[in-house]
Parts: sequence; C-alpha cells; structure tokens
Amino acid sequence: MSNQRDASSTTKLKWSSFAGMYVGYTLAIFNRKCFSFALPAIMISLHLDKNEAGLISSSQNLAYTISKFVGGILADSVNVKYLFCVGLFGSGLLTVSLAAFNSSWPFVIILFVQGLLQGGCWPACAKMLKRGCSPSNFNFFWGLLSTSMNVACALGPILTAYILFQNSFWKICFVIYGIAAVLGSVVSFMMIRVDDQGSNTNNSTAANQNLRGRGSWNDLLKSPFMWVVCLSYMLVFMARTAALDWGQLFIIQELGHSTYVGSLFISCMEVGGVLGSISAGYIADMLVADTEQTSSITGSPRMTVATVYVLILTVSLHLLLFFITSASSQIFIAAIGFLMGLGAYGPISIYGVMSMEASPVHLQGTSHAIASLAANVGAVTAGLPFSMVANSLNWRGAFIIMESTLAGMLVIKVLTRNLEYKMVSTKKKIQ
Repeated sequence: MSNQRDASSTTKLKWSSFAGMYVGYTLAIFNRKCFSFALPAIMISLHLDKNEAGLISSSQNLAYTISKFVGGILADSVNVKYLFCVGLFGSGLLTVSLAAFNSSWPFVIILFVQGLLQGGCWPACAKMLKRGCSPSNFNFFWGLLSTSMNVACALGPILTAYILFQNSFWKICFVIYGIAAVLGSVVSFMMIRVDDQGSNTNNSTAANQNLRGRGSWNDLLKSPFMWVVCLSYMLVFMARTAALDWGQLFIIQELGHSTYVGSLFISCMEVGGVLGSISAGYIADMLVADTEQTSSITGSPRMTVATVYVLILTVSLHLLLFFITSASSQIFIAAIGFLMGLGAYGPISIYGVMSMEASPVHLQGTSHAIASLAANVGAVTAGLPFSMVANSLNWRGAFIIMESTLAGMLVIKVLTRNLEYKMVSTKKKIQ
C-alpha cells in the first residue's frame, strides 16, 4: 500500500510539473509572438513601414537565437526552475512595458531584451523533462510539450483579433499577454517541483550523478552522431520554416489559388504538426522501450522514426510542387499541408531528444544548445537566403532545391544508421 501511495504521489508531481511547464511555455510563446499577432494594427497606428517592422522582428529573433544557445549551457549549471520562471516573469513585464511607447526604436530594444530573457525557457523545460522522464516516455512528453507552440500560434491571432475587435486598441493586447505571463510564471513556479540540482523530484539525484561521465565540449563536437543530428535538425527546420513562411505565397502567386486556400494550407500544417509531434514521440518511445534491454550502442531507434517522418515530409513536398495545379481541390491542398506538418514537426520533436539522450547528464543542456543552434541556422536560411533564390529562379525552383537537400539528407541518414549514438565514448566514461 505504501508503494502504491508513493507511486501515485510521484505521478501527481510529474503531471503537476508538466502542466506548469505547458502553461508557462504557452504563455512564453504568446509573449514572444504578440508583436507579430498585432503587427497589422501596429503598422497602421504607428505608421511603420516594412523595413521598420522587419528590424523589430529581427532584433528579437537574433537575441532569442543567441540566448537559446547560452541558455542551454546555463541549464547544465543553474537551477532550471528559476531559469524558466524568471525568464517568463521578466518577459511578461517587458511585454506590458511595450504599451508605453509609440515609436519603433523602443520596440527594437525591448523585444531584443525580451528575446534574451526567453532564450533559456525551452532549454530549462528540456532539462526538466529529461530529468523527470524515463527513456520509455521522454520523447512522448517532449512532443506533447512541443504542441504548446502550435496552440499559441493557432490561438494567438484569433485571440488578438477578438481583443482588437472588442477594443480597437492594440496596446491592450500587450497588457493582457504580459500580465498573463507574470501570473503564469508564479503559477508555474508553484506547480513545477525540482530539487536543488534542477531535476524533477521523482528522480534520484544519486542515480543522475552516476550517469555524469567525463565528457567535455570537445567530445560533443568530435562526435559524428552530433553532426548527423545537427545537419538533420538544420535541414528539417529550414524546410518547416520555408513552408510556413513562403508556402502560401507559392500557392497564391504561382498556382493561382485564393488567399483563403493559402491560409488553409498553413492551418493544416499546424494541425498536422500537433499530431506529428505527439505520434513521433510516442512511436520512438515504444521502440526505445523494446530495445533498452539490449547492450547495443549503435543505431538509435529514434533516428529510424525521424527518418520515416522526413520521408513523409519529402514526399508531401514533392506532391505540392508537381501534383498541385490551379484546378486542385481545397481538400487535396489541405491534405498535403497536413502531411507536411506531420512530416516536419515529427522529426523536430525527436532531434532535440536525441541530442540530450546521447550525451552525459552534465552536458545535456550544452548538447541541446548546439543542436538548437543548428536548427536556428536552418530557420535563418529559410528567410532571406531562400527568398533570394526564389527571386533568381521562382518559388518552385527554390522549393525543388530544398526537396533535393532533404532527399540527400535521407541518403546520409541511411548510410550512417549504425553510428555509435553515445556522443561520449563508453570507454572514456569508464576511465
């Protein structure tokens, strides 16, 4: 009976911590994207041109990219509960402060600082998930938490439009989202249970210490598996970002469909992304549970699942480029958008997990930071460089090049399927 009560208590603590992270990270996304959600109204009110809007957005993205890398490293040495909650609290205060200004430069500065504060939020969540989950359910909870991004990005524009319709004053959006983040940080702080080392209370600190090993930065950078994960993460993130940013323009400008159909395509990608994140994590965890009793250190079952989802992404992109015409039905276009979201978000939810799982405990945050940096490089590549290629060729030509890179990556992943996936040699750990 005592064991049953302990197990029940542990489960409640685990779900309490997860709920705190989910609510908190959803609010973090709301605050990071609130400027984009209200951008049309802001541009009209403040008479911003496209260059000024782009500068504001770029300042936040640059700060977030830098901070996410640094935050991953910090997650290995500080209490991740404080890293997460302080970042969310400060982000909320800065969002509220935006309502006090009516020119572009304060927005540039404030959103840059906000990007710096938010960068540690996801690495902190990743570290807490790793400490609080077993290998047989880590990827599932990772994928489930990733859906908070889809929820925020889907509800944000709708909620912002409703607030603007009721109030017609965009600054109230910043006040509401900012206060929600401040209150949410307090709620998350109370719900998330971690020990002094930053691990969830349902894990043994002693057991974690036994897994530390003696690896260093140098070992991570020398690991072929890390390079395969980073390359894969970068290319898939590039494909996802390009599809979300430019896919509807391809459908509207080159295929001649309406704005509604282009928006429908993007919405279906997000819906497919939710299913992709959860299903990929669940399937990968099942395979890991089936193989964790073996002593093999080569070939990660998670990589196999990721490869299948990338294949879905590549095939769906091919269908988009060569099988959709101006006469194609909305259902067909929506189905392809759904498959692209499924194929893009599935591996994204796996690569971060693999980068942490294959490294020692004391380097997991650093390993994830390196992989995330590669993903952000892919996102940046999908912006101006991708649009420059499209200007030289056309949208179809740019997407064909992207499809070719995904196909090449699939070949590389097949050829490297038996790599040792532990980034620090087992022999070095023993020594």
